[in-house]
Amino acid sequence: SFDCSGLTSAAWARGGVSLVRYSGAQYQQTMRIGSNDLQPGDLLFWGPGGSDHVDIYIGGGMVVSASNPSVGVILAPVGYNGPPSGYGRVRA
Repeated sequence: SFDCSGLTSAAWARGGVSLVRYSGAQYQQTMRIGSNDLQPGDLLFWGPGGSDHVDIYIGGGMVVSASNPSVGVILAPVGYNGPPSGYGRVRA
């Protein structure tokens, strides 16, 4: 089971990219992009400096999310958690 930043770091690790294990630090580690530039694998952040939550964009207006280990991993529409505060592209 995962929390949000654990999921994003584990997913990107499978692709050979190391991400730190905290959403705010992941926000700092990614390149800022606009909502119209989203591609699968990009990260969506909530809260100041991405400190509250992070999801992985999978395309078609959907994200993979893990709010906490008890909820598990879910698929959800981009706006399910309110409007994101920022978008980031992982530098592979």
